Amino acid sequence: MISEFRFNRDELKYLLPQLLILAGVLLLVVLLCGGAWYELARQQRENDQARHRLTQARQQLAEVEQAKADWEQYGPRFAVFQQTGIVGNEDRLQWVEVLTRLGRESPGLELHFSLTPQMVSDLIPNLAGSLQVYVTRIRLDFTPLHEVAMQQLLASLLQQLRGQPVLRGCGLSLPGESSNAVDGERLIARCDLNLLTIHRALPVNATEEQAP
Repeated sequence: MISEFRFNRDELKYLLPQLLILAGVLLLVVLLCGGAWYELARQQRENDQARHRLTQARQQLAEVEQAKADWEQYGPRFAVFQQTGIVGNEDRLQWVEVLTRLGRESPGLELHFSLTPQMVSDLIPNLAGSLQVYVTRIRLDFTPLHEVAMQQLLASLLQQLRGQPVLRGCGLSLPGESSNAVDGERLIARCDLNLLTIHRALPVNATEEQAP
């Protein structure tokens, strides 16, 4: 039979400080282990963040280098497109001024013209970013003396109009018997042009009619 084990008062007085010291040591060990684990986890997080920042910096550097290479390759051409009005908002005022001046300089042509509102074109449906191709149609009615005069007028227009003018077609006909043409029998010409521009997509409340 196991005898009952008890500490007397003197033994407790002797063991209590040692037990307190042992408990303190154990607590210190726990705190040190916890602190070491926290520090290790913190360093791991910092290492992960540093690696992430390094990856981002490398990606940004690669994008900058690619953008630089693209600009060196396409920058001069883009500048030409901006200068000629292909890239940028439509310059409708310039178009009207050119057409009005040509009609004033050649009154015998009896030049009349009309411009449609700007419309979305499906010529290039998937441009980068928010860019969109837009088209404005111009109809010309005039009375040239001969086909060469019509070609000269069109060549002048194609050189002067800002944007990318595209001739859709022309029709020639003879005047009727009631015509009051001067300088001989003039022809009646009707030509249709598309003027293309590329710029950022218009707001929702702007013209978005699809060009056929």
